[in-house]
Amino acid sequence: MNVDPGDLLNCNKKDDISYLRALNVSAFSFLLFPLLGILLPFILWITKKDQIKNVDHFGKQVINFQITWNLLLFTGLVGYTLWSRHMMASMTEVSASTPTIFFSTFFLIFGLLYLYNLLVTAINVFWANKEQKTWFHPKINIIR
Repeated sequence: MNVDPGDLLNCNKKDDISYLRALNVSAFSFLLFPLLGILLPFILWITKKDQIKNVDHFGKQVINFQITWNLLLFTGLVGYTLWSRHMMASMTEVSASTPTIFFSTFFLIFGLLYLYNLLVTAINVFWANKEQKTWFHPKINIIR
């Protein structure tokens, strides 16, 4: 019949660019709590992945990126905790600048991680609004 199998699967799906935008914007919920950056896009993705075109693709990208970012965030938190405990245990003198060193390191690590996620999410929301290809990197493809 000269019909592409992908066309048969997508015949019941409708175009809804506003839902794709909402899916991308939902990733900003990581600002309230890191795991919300996974949970909210996951709920939006699961509810409409078989009903709207491209939701499955965008949802997987957003969720995989947020999972990877959360893994980096929590790995950084554990690494920072171990480093700071080691540094405190090996200190022989404590000065007034000691807390500054620990807080500046903490805010540098986590500030950069949050800034990166904020920039990647904002750029992808912009590109999704213009219906262009999005870029979520680094990401581990946990959801395929």
